[in-house]
Amino acid sequence: GLSPRGRVPRTCVNRAQLRASFTELLARNWPPEAEAREQAALRALDMAGASGDLRQSQIDSATRSILGFYDHNTKQLVVVTNRASMGVRDRVTYAHEYTHSLQDQHFGLAKLFAQAEGNNDYALALRALVEGDATLTMGLYANQHLSDLDRANYQLEEFQSIDLSG
Repeated sequence: GLSPRGRVPRTCVNRAQLRASFTELLARNWPPEAEAREQAALRALDMAGASGDLRQSQIDSATRSILGFYDHNTKQLVVVTNRASMGVRDRVTYAHEYTHSLQDQHFGLAKLFAQAEGNNDYALALRALVEGDATLTMGLYANQHLSDLDRANYQLEEFQSIDLSG
């Protein structure tokens, strides 16, 4: 029920562009010392995946699984697709991410997440609320705006994207 208060820039990127962007983001925000500490903790806990390149594993996982995102700092909405035009899955992803832009316009996501800093329960509850709202809205969008053929294509795209390697 939220109305847009302004225009939201939308960008489509392919998987290679997402990989490059996420690699750069990790290089800026995840120093090698922090990565080494996390790697040591995983080894100490004897957790699977503790051997190998943790950074590369994070990059591979993000590149494989991220369908889109809304950055509340830059106010940019991004859909990850290799298509020339948005397919059914891309449109459903867009509905989810657009909901985040509306949440941000009305409630200020950066401010809300800053208030939760240092309180993991608060941060987790806030993330659940924000993601749950966007997921519900995405489902409502799909039910109201997708044809039966679109729904079948969406389910096929979802099935084809399942990563069984892990």
